Amino acid sequence: MTKRVLLSVLGDDRPGLVESIADIVRQYEGNWLESRLSHLAGKFSGLITVEIKQDAYTHLVSRMEALQKDGLAIQLEEITPDVAETRDLYRIELVGNDKPGIVRDITRVMSMDGVNVEEIRTRRSSAAWSGGDIFEATIQVSLPGDLEPEQLREDLENLANDLMVDIKFQKH
Repeated sequence: MTKRVLLSVLGDDRPGLVESIADIVRQYEGNWLESRLSHLAGKFSGLITVEIKQDAYTHLVSRMEALQKDGLAIQLEEITPDVAETRDLYRIELVGNDKPGIVRDITRVMSMDGVNVEEIRTRRSSAAWSGGDIFEATIQVSLPGDLEPEQLREDLENLANDLMVDIKFQKH
């Protein structure tokens, strides 16, 4: 019998960090299923889903706790496998001059429409031609069954006009 575990990891980034986690998972015959790993502001942050045999779970927990002595914050949570559901995924791309509140404003519109944010990536960069900063976001969302994609598109276009940003919306 196996169980699924979600590992949440945060700490100072350094070479070999992912390998040390992967090595522990493998030592206990775990299977690395899915992950989102990132370097942000000099820190490593990651979410990792692994599947491991029931009798190896306590060993995995002990070994992961030992990594905390190396300055990592690690949290483990048992999870139940997702029930397979079919949902339409859409991709939203946003580009515009940076200003406070863009993420709040776009997620507010999506929340009001019952849209679920599946993944969001943002970044800010310098706009050489204007001297200001450009904000970019790529967002993957799933729509509730009763929301027509055209309604979300219209709501996003109205928001784009208010924020003075360009938004692209397409089925993923």
